[in-house]
Formats: sequence, C-alpha cells, structure tokens
Amino acid sequence: MNSKQKFEKFASSLGMTTSSKRGTCWYDFEEFLIDGITIADTNVRLFTSLSIIFKYSANILSLNKLLKIAQIKFDHGKQWKILGYMLQMASKKSRNKTQWSKAIYKTMSKIKKKNEKLFSLPLFKKDKELLEWGLLSAPIERDFDDKYLHLPTFRKHPLIKARFQGVKAVYSDLSFYKAYHSDEISLRKLSQILHHDTAQIFEANHNLKFIDSNIFV
Repeated sequence: MNSKQKFEKFASSLGMTTSSKRGTCWYDFEEFLIDGITIADTNVRLFTSLSIIFKYSANILSLNKLLKIAQIKFDHGKQWKILGYMLQMASKKSRNKTQWSKAIYKTMSKIKKKNEKLFSLPLFKKDKELLEWGLLSAPIERDFDDKYLHLPTFRKHPLIKARFQGVKAVYSDLSFYKAYHSDEISLRKLSQILHHDTAQIFEANHNLKFIDSNIFV
C-alpha cells in the first residue's frame, strides 16, 4: 500500500466522504492532518473536509505534536497559512483558548504577508476568512458538514473515541499503533513514529503492559 492509498484508506475510516477507498489502516492522526494540508491547496473538497475534521477535533488534538510534525514536513509558507486558518476555525470550538492562541501565533510567525491562490476556482468573490491568512479563494462551504464528514463514523473510530473518552494522546496513539502492528521495535523508534517523547512512550508502554498482564497488586 503506497502513501496515497494509505491516506485515502485512513480518510475513509474517519468518515471523510472525499475518499473512495474503503477500509481501515494505521495512521498517526496528527500526521494525517499535516499530510493532508500538504496536498489540500489544490483540492477544495479535501481542504473543506480537513477543516471540518479540525473543527470536531478541537478538544482532542495534541497541538504541540501537530506543530512538531508540521515543522518537519512543511516546506513553504502556504502550508503554514492553511494550518493557521484551520487552527483558527477549530479554536472557536476549543475549551483551552490560551493554548490555541499560542499555537496560532506560532503559525503566524512562519508566514509572509503575501497573498497566495488556492485551488483553481474563479475568483469572482473572495473568501474573507481565508483572505485573513493571505489565501485567495472563492468562498468555500462551511454549513454542510455532513456532506464532507460522516459524523457517526468519525465518532466511532477507535482512536477518536478513545481521545474523546479522555485517554491521553500518548496512550491512545500507542494502543492504536499496537492494534495494527505486532512486531517488536525499540521504544526510541516508536517515539519517532508516534512523535512523542521517548520517556512518555516508555511510561505508557509499561503501564499498558501492566494492564494487559492482569496482575493486580
């Protein structure tokens, strides 16, 4: 399975209607969002779907992890503008306004004040909210969430469900990874794959093994 097929498959498992490839697979959630941003500037349906995912994930996203992955994967300012826009839209639904404001500020520090075109839509009218981030586009749809995301599927996804139930990101990420991988790899390598500190992975792995062992003290 190549990277495009993997992206499409995971998108489908989240309930994104833009994907035609059915099934499920492992994908780091925050990395999926960042990978999506790197290809969304030419695909208005994908762009809109991702912005809706951001909105409904506002209270479960690991912002530090998201920015860490963006730092590794982004190679031009337009991608930071798109991330900034999506964070700004999602922040309206978040409970921790201060944390989100800091994340948005970090994206702003990565961009230049220069307008850049999105998609290939005729610009008879400009989307004002995108224009605030220097992104030129005709108005995009914001009132038809179910057209782009099947919410029951999204809520039932094991990783999303675990996070909404209050499971810490490092625990939910590790459990989700292990559900698809049985091979033994070093915790250092695992921390790189899941974008968490090695110490966090070590603690989470130890505690999950303890729970699975059915040993009670």
